[in-house]
Amino acid sequence: MKQYHWPGNIRELENLIERNVLLTRDDMITSMVLPTQLEQHPAAAPPEPVATTMSDGERAHIMAALKKCNGKIWGEGGAAHLLNLPPTTLNSKMKKLGIRKDFGV
Repeated sequence: MKQYHWPGNIRELENLIERNVLLTRDDMITSMVLPTQLEQHPAAAPPEPVATTMSDGERAHIMAALKKCNGKIWGEGGAAHLLNLPPTTLNSKMKKLGIRKDFGV
């Protein structure tokens, strides 16, 4: 227990002891199950989000849905159902965005 870094507060120690008391089957705790310690890396700046147009984002989203539904547009298990859109609306969006039914562009 002395080797552990103890990044939390006293509640972490209390919870750890309670957990090990409950998990032991003997009258004495012979080994402690310590939480795993994650390696601390210096905080790096998060990557800049890639800016795309709304059309590009919508196109990618529709194509992902079509791929998941194996190209099926209408009916139960179709892309329109998955996207919670009427099939006619999905067809209109696909036409506007230049997406073919075989989910190519």
